Amino acid sequence: MPSHISISNNHYGYYIDRTNNAKNYIMRNIEKNISYETLSSLCSMSYPTFSRVFVKENGCTVEEFIQNARVSLAKLALLSSQENIPVISEKSGFASASDFKEIFMRETGYSPLQYRQLHG
Repeated sequence: MPSHISISNNHYGYYIDRTNNAKNYIMRNIEKNISYETLSSLCSMSYPTFSRVFVKENGCTVEEFIQNARVSLAKLALLSSQENIPVISEKSGFASASDFKEIFMRETGYSPLQYRQLHG
């Protein structure tokens, strides 16, 4: 079986996860600027095909997947470290502290500081 394909089980039965390499790459490089062309290349697909397959197999766009992963990483860092918010923003891969705050608030309903104070 090619390395860019894995077989998974979901509630519909078995399916071939053709985007597994891209998701692994995202998680290993979450703090970096991630190129969609790199992701599609890892899956041996053109970008339009990759984008369509990714949504079908994951239920979200590539951008949503990356943002969700970054927010999850930031939540963990906010609760498990005392690092300041701009450092957490950078380590989580957000382009700026203002982007981080905006996306974090949209996803959680709290600013990063409020989240830390309420859940930490």
